[in-house]
Amino acid sequence: MSGVKAGGVAAVVLCLLVAAFTVLPGQSPAAAAAAGLGVSDAVPAAYRSWVLKAGAICPEVSPALIAAQIDAESGWNPNAVSPAGAKGLSQLMGTTWLRDDDGNGSASPFDPGDAIMAQGRMMCSFVARLSPPNTGDALTRLLLASYNAGPNAVLPSSCSQATVSGPCKATVPGYAETTAYVERIMTVLLPKYTVTVAAGGWVQPVEGVTASGTYHAAGSAWQMCGWHTGDDYPAPIGTIVHAAAAGTVVHASWGGDAGGTGPAYGNQIIIDHGGQVRSYYAHLSAIAIQVGTTVTAGQVIGAVGETGNAFGPHLHFEVTLGTSSMPSCSQFTDPVAYVKAHAGTAATGTALSAALVAAARSQLGVAYSYGGGTLTGPSAGIDGRTGWDCSSFARYVWYTATAGKITIPRTTTEQVASLPVASGAMQPGDLIEFWIDGSWSHVGVYIGAGQMIHAPNPARTVSVDSLSSGYYTALKQTVRRPR
Repeated sequence: MSGVKAGGVAAVVLCLLVAAFTVLPGQSPAAAAAAGLGVSDAVPAAYRSWVLKAGAICPEVSPALIAAQIDAESGWNPNAVSPAGAKGLSQLMGTTWLRDDDGNGSASPFDPGDAIMAQGRMMCSFVARLSPPNTGDALTRLLLASYNAGPNAVLPSSCSQATVSGPCKATVPGYAETTAYVERIMTVLLPKYTVTVAAGGWVQPVEGVTASGTYHAAGSAWQMCGWHTGDDYPAPIGTIVHAAAAGTVVHASWGGDAGGTGPAYGNQIIIDHGGQVRSYYAHLSAIAIQVGTTVTAGQVIGAVGETGNAFGPHLHFEVTLGTSSMPSCSQFTDPVAYVKAHAGTAATGTALSAALVAAARSQLGVAYSYGGGTLTGPSAGIDGRTGWDCSSFARYVWYTATAGKITIPRTTTEQVASLPVASGAMQPGDLIEFWIDGSWSHVGVYIGAGQMIHAPNPARTVSVDSLSSGYYTALKQTVRRPR
């Protein structure tokens, strides 16, 4: 047994010895866009295109962060008005950042597109003053505080650039409202709107939608080859589009621009997967990625639309073989068949990860109990309280998410027999073990975005914590994946 510190207080936990396999902690929310993290389907479909667009303005402000803010600001109510006069989805004060982004002839905080884009521009404007020297979670917290309390409450107006120390050091002001706002977004809402996927293998570009099966159908509508060079995924405008496999983005703009395959494709993304294999995503309503970005299988890259020559909203998806430039008709292949033939662990990993995170989240707020917790729920422990300790919580998560197919041992000593996970390959649901006071004695469940859910100590309930906090980064860690 050992002590896990929280807020400077040491507390005993029932989590025993494990063996060593050291890896780096997960990435922070601020690194979400570049790390293969996207935005979850928790974003209302009507607003996804705008959230993706606003989250592509600058790399420091991801779509998931935009969504988390909107949830905190208005609860997705486009007509919200606060007692202070803040308006719309993004609770804007004034018109400085408003533009007529939706093209309806007016710039209004009550127009969702105008509001969300204004929010993105405002957040990105704070970055210039705050970074450098601030990065990662620290920068994200400062950006959120600037939005809530005003930029001059974070960095005095007399300072043109934040510094490491002195009068121009940026800080989150101690206002109760601002502190609560920042913490809720960082620990509850940002994980809610962030989704991670496993690397490796090919996945369907639109989840839960069956392709039309029209690859190679003949028709005059397809002028390039006289037949349909891809397949279509019919879905409402704003439906999330995922990268089908890992690769590098080589085109992300109008299809008629240089590097695209023609204006008929509308807004288009092309990903080079190496080995002269490319995938193409056309008619998009939003592009959430930039040329040169390295993506992972399943990463959010855009949203379904109806741009270019499209008859109804859908994703036109293509795969070509044997080319690294403009394809010829002989180089197209059936994209749906190709994905199925090359599917790896990504699709399965994504589904299992989602179930694991959901099981972990279902216990947020449940008490810590030394020795408490069973395979099916919290129970009374040695201290008489009903709840979880860290290893029983991890055991419950895996048992519940796999419908009883995987039962991991009760203690961390035994749990370490699970599959070691290499640095950079961590998936949501993996177990993170910590070396404390000479033994492997604490475990949490990774949920993505550099965060874990765990039962920390008697002073706290089951909670979300950042792996980039000073306490956890100072500890040696090992990541394991039960099988």
